[in-house]
Amino acid sequence: MFKSMTASQPNSNTNSDFEIRDFFLAPWGLSSEELPMHILWSGEFERLEIHTPKNISLVESHNFDLKNQNGEEHKPLIVSSDDLVTRGYFGLILSDKNKYDKPVKNNSIEICFYTNDGQTRSVEKTTRIIRPEIRVQEAPDQIYLSDDNVPDIIEIDMEYVGWGMAQVAVEAEAEGELVSEGDSLHHDLLKALLDTEFHKQDIEGLGDIPEDWKNETDVEVPQDEIEDIVQEMSELARSDAFSEEYESKELMQMADLLEESHKASESGSDISAVIYRYVETALLSSILDVVDSHPTENVSLDNPTTKIRTQARATDLEVTIRLRDSLDNEYQPENIKIEVVDDRNSEAGAFESEIVTNWDNYQVDPNEVFSDE
Repeated sequence: MFKSMTASQPNSNTNSDFEIRDFFLAPWGLSSEELPMHILWSGEFERLEIHTPKNISLVESHNFDLKNQNGEEHKPLIVSSDDLVTRGYFGLILSDKNKYDKPVKNNSIEICFYTNDGQTRSVEKTTRIIRPEIRVQEAPDQIYLSDDNVPDIIEIDMEYVGWGMAQVAVEAEAEGELVSEGDSLHHDLLKALLDTEFHKQDIEGLGDIPEDWKNETDVEVPQDEIEDIVQEMSELARSDAFSEEYESKELMQMADLLEESHKASESGSDISAVIYRYVETALLSSILDVVDSHPTENVSLDNPTTKIRTQARATDLEVTIRLRDSLDNEYQPENIKIEVVDDRNSEAGAFESEIVTNWDNYQVDPNEVFSDE
């Protein structure tokens, strides 16, 4: 919309030959997208001022050198007629790198021309920073596992409202309590360590657990839980539980090693850290929880398979759905927490299900909504 304001006498025809002929500003764009603008006029002026909101950056100029302007930050950019290479027009490239919670952020851009005879001509337009949105329509609060029933799929209904192509990545993470498949968790772990003759190895030379393993599992056991387990294993090694399978000497060696690592953990000992990492490795195995999607035309799945591995009886499943637009801007994710009630007796925590996301797509054409004024 053009606005015209005059500082001269109402009936004055002074400088009446000054006229703004065209003003274009990109009506919309994504965060960090370049927003072109240009203005054409006829007639003479003394200076012009470009007023932009604080969140808008001036990226590039045409027909005058932006670097030579001395405008302070968040102050109007002032350009004199002598700054122009050619009279009658100039152009700018604007951008807003911010990402907003609302789907549309309006930004008003105003250009004011000040003529030699005290008149002012002003024009103003609005550009919008837009963003796609995803919303959870329906998701289970709880899933129930029994010996006779483990759900093949867990369905989540989603809604996409947006402009153009968007990409989603679905991630899942399980939390739970440790369980044992044998006589006891401590019994199984201690037997595994004894069978590998862990107590006879050079602990300092063992090195770290491979990072690949950590990256693949994306799971770790809390330090205080490992401390409790190591202490229980030390006491178990000193009992008669393994006296028929292993010699007393090596049982005592293992007990001493575990007890030493437990005491050293309070001082952050490197040896303790290595032992604890190996105990953690033995604790964690795999359970497959999973992610798949049936995206609509304008929603694509970034990572179709996400694996979560843990040897825990899952008590909670957290699904995170991340959203990126076509410029790779990532927005606040949607988080879905699902309680897992596991009443099975025949399994030790492991289960496999597929998370399926069903999408309703509401596609909006910004060119229709934000037509140029």
